[in-house]
Amino acid sequence: MPESSGTTVGIVIPVHNRRELTLQCLRSLSRVLLDNLAVRIFVIDDGSTDGTASAIAEEYPDVVVIRGDGNLYYTAATNLGIEAAIAAGSEFIVCMNDDSIVHEAFIERLLNIARTEPRAILGGLLLRWDRPHEVYQCGPVWRTLKGGWVWPPATPAWSVRRPVWPVEFLAGNCLLIPRQAITEAGKMDDARFPQYGDAEFSPRLKRLGWKLLIASDAYVWVEPNRVSSLHKMGVRQALRRLFRDPYSSQNLKHNFLKAWVSAPTRVEGVLAFCVLLARMLVRGLQVCFAAE
Repeated sequence: MPESSGTTVGIVIPVHNRRELTLQCLRSLSRVLLDNLAVRIFVIDDGSTDGTASAIAEEYPDVVVIRGDGNLYYTAATNLGIEAAIAAGSEFIVCMNDDSIVHEAFIERLLNIARTEPRAILGGLLLRWDRPHEVYQCGPVWRTLKGGWVWPPATPAWSVRRPVWPVEFLAGNCLLIPRQAITEAGKMDDARFPQYGDAEFSPRLKRLGWKLLIASDAYVWVEPNRVSSLHKMGVRQALRRLFRDPYSSQNLKHNFLKAWVSAPTRVEGVLAFCVLLARMLVRGLQVCFAAE
């Protein structure tokens, strides 16, 4: 993506061994409108062995590739990219995943809102790859008695009638973050959340007085998350996911910390985690009885 002039934006993309997805994302970004924008892309290649870095260098020589050793994972890799973007003078940082395809005007539309809402973190309207009209992972609400964050039911994109709306939580698939927010809040917590740093980042910013907003016309198509069911695994694999794998979304320590730092209050966080444990136990018993 060649640079233009105007507002400076750094796009940060952590990647690992998904060369074709990464190239597809960069191909999508190469079509983004750059009127009055100076955009630079920072790809943090965390130890890929599939030729990702060389493929980027060949097809997109203007993209800055930062090498990791394979131990950064999502959060530390994103933080490294944020540091590079700020060092390059970016006024805004876009953090996104490499399984994203963006609308050509998504940055422009996010910035239009950011200019009228100077203390706001903006999220794009996430849509599913496999059902491209369907809103995905936008606007979860906290429900203690349901185990924490509850994602809204699927809704078609054309049913979203507000140009922008406030939310309690923003998923990290595509965020526009003013540099001032990083200055005030710091980067994502890669010590406690090596793989899911967005779990605590937007709630922390909200507590510091930053609005969390979604722009309904900043379209970003993403691949739905696929998490294997614990109840379909062997006992050893399931126990490893629950207790020993810090990078698993099912890790109990991770889920407790996520509830602890992102809940409206600490008490609600603890209660929600207890509800989550109870639901997991009940589901496990149901599976056991069904197998008999």
